[in-house]
Amino acid sequence: MLCYFILQNKMAQHEKCTIYDSKKENLIILGKKIFDGEVVVFPCETVYGIGASLFDETAINTIYKLKNRPHSNPLIVHCLGIHDSQSYLDLNHIELSIFNKLIENFSPGPITYLCKASDNLPNYILKNNSYVGIRIPENKVFRDLLQYSNVPICAPSANITNKTSSTSIDHIKKYFEHKNVSIINDNNYICKYGIESTIVKIDNNILTIMRHGAILESKLEEFVKKFNQISDTKIVLEKEVDKIKCPGQHKLHYAPEKPIFIAKFIDFSNSNLDFPKDLSNLTKKYFEKVLFIDYNSLGIKYKKFCYGYVDLSEKGDINEAMFNLYNVFHQSDKLDCEKIFVYDFSFVKDSKSIWDKILKASENKAIAIPLQLL
Repeated sequence: MLCYFILQNKMAQHEKCTIYDSKKENLIILGKKIFDGEVVVFPCETVYGIGASLFDETAINTIYKLKNRPHSNPLIVHCLGIHDSQSYLDLNHIELSIFNKLIENFSPGPITYLCKASDNLPNYILKNNSYVGIRIPENKVFRDLLQYSNVPICAPSANITNKTSSTSIDHIKKYFEHKNVSIINDNNYICKYGIESTIVKIDNNILTIMRHGAILESKLEEFVKKFNQISDTKIVLEKEVDKIKCPGQHKLHYAPEKPIFIAKFIDFSNSNLDFPKDLSNLTKKYFEKVLFIDYNSLGIKYKKFCYGYVDLSEKGDINEAMFNLYNVFHQSDKLDCEKIFVYDFSFVKDSKSIWDKILKASENKAIAIPLQLL
């Protein structure tokens, strides 16, 4: 269950941060702050973002400092629509055709297009990279902020680097209540998708999934199939990340305070292994401090051994699981457990997006548990 705090006034002060409700007059004020070189934390359909003007290097550097983000990790540029997006890109006619069709199908929404950058973009945005990530957001408050700021907004997720992304105002308080930033509270908004945007790179007729996110791979496959049926240019969809820099590629990412392990339960009944009873008792004792994260009740029979148990989606809905994942991570920080086990459901259809986050949060650490010990 999500935790909330309620704003009674138009504006509330928490240490150094200032929290505004999402009334039009406040968004106009905050848009001017963006234009004048300040940093604002805002709700979005994916996860909360922390943004500044594309044209203010000092404000961009402030984001990196507030997040403790490596300067080698570029930011995504957010625009209102297709026309302002194109002014920052250097697309050939094939790429432009694909870009326009992708926007027609997926934008505004939780998808980022990694394209060759135009000469209009400074290096403090590109980070010595020839590509830039462009996104057209769906969230109304964010779009209003973009409109009132009159500049593209560069923004990563509003969290501390490597820590769990924020999907509620409570998570934002956790990270920024002692920081000198302006924060928008849109009636305690909880992010619609609860997971970062999917990033796709456009290079001639090749689409590469750079980061799995809210737009599932199956949706991109459907798009490619339809596009190829009506176009002379055939899109090739690549699913392996290449070496172009883009957000979300660090080995450790999205991690809560507690160490996470991917739990793999193995049946040794057909082997000659003989497990001593003491080892079985120790294993059960070990589980008493484990928060067990499940999906579709696949590992519910292990619930009785654990400190705590949560199912990301009892009905087996990947979108629901993605919506819940980061909040479960945040809630785990408040619990008296020592570690987190995530049942290995990587085989489930359309699980790549959520599994990408779990792998990075765990640094791909797994633990093999013989069934005979439970």
